[in-house]
Amino acid sequence: MNISKEIHDLIAEYHLSNEPFSIVPLLGGGNNRIYIIENDKDRFILKHYFQHQNDKRNRLKNEYLFLEYCKNIQLNLVPVPLHFNEKNNIALYSFIGGRQAIQNDVNENTIKVVCEFYKHLNIQKHLGSHLSPASEACFKYSDYVKIIENRIQSFGDFHEETSLDKDVLNFLTSEFSSTWNKVKQKFLVDGNLSINTDFFDDVCISPSDFGFHNTLIDTGSTRFIDFEYAGWDDPAKTICDFFLQPKIPVDKEYFKVISESFAQSSKQPENLLQRVKKVQPICQLKWVLILLNGFSKVGRNRRDFSSAHNISALENQLIKAKDLLNTIEV
Repeated sequence: MNISKEIHDLIAEYHLSNEPFSIVPLLGGGNNRIYIIENDKDRFILKHYFQHQNDKRNRLKNEYLFLEYCKNIQLNLVPVPLHFNEKNNIALYSFIGGRQAIQNDVNENTIKVVCEFYKHLNIQKHLGSHLSPASEACFKYSDYVKIIENRIQSFGDFHEETSLDKDVLNFLTSEFSSTWNKVKQKFLVDGNLSINTDFFDDVCISPSDFGFHNTLIDTGSTRFIDFEYAGWDDPAKTICDFFLQPKIPVDKEYFKVISESFAQSSKQPENLLQRVKKVQPICQLKWVLILLNGFSKVGRNRRDFSSAHNISALENQLIKAKDLLNTIEV
């Protein structure tokens, strides 16, 4: 296959081009272009990160620094960072074998691994002081409100190109808007809640896009990938997001186990568990909008970059968004 100059340069920088190698694109990278590189000795993963001019998040830097931190604390359930070229938005990682997790892989054993992974990640979190805030990090209650407001604005340049686009726009301006106004009002007037209260004394290092959709299973081992949004965050959001990610849902029967296990890494475990209850409706609303990411301008450009076009999948996203909205208790 033809290799872009940027990819060829990185392979040369890591001296992989000194001997014969193969490079094969890996399908399914929703945000990026991903390749498997193999020579006689080893296999590697190369990621060419998507970057939109309106999205200032440095996915490469977030992931690479997070994985370096994991390496430093000897957390070996993740890929090893090997080399990167920030100018060209490309990084090289060790290859982790295994198949993508499926729904049947969510069980007591894998939930235990999840808990141990989070614990290990945060037991020496002072060593990660150089890490950036996670994507849409929340350090006070008002940050949760800003997440929704910013995501709504991302649809401000929404164009009705198809009948499906029209259905999405109608949903956003009617059903979603109505629920958001009710949740926001309740959130702001809660007598036990100060909107400017911060949690700087109770933050965690979060994998961020954390769930079984980013988990690999191999002969009984459970490993984790994809940390483009990782960094410092409110552990309450990490808990909510873990259960709200829709690709491989985690049954609510594990909510007590996960939340109490994660809370053990908190300085104020009871406060954390109470905060989870308060922020859950807003986290649900956030995920409604995440499900519709593909319809935003950035989402369209990202699909073009990674060649991930599937109209039926987009239709299914709208159905999931409506279903999730209906579960929110106002």
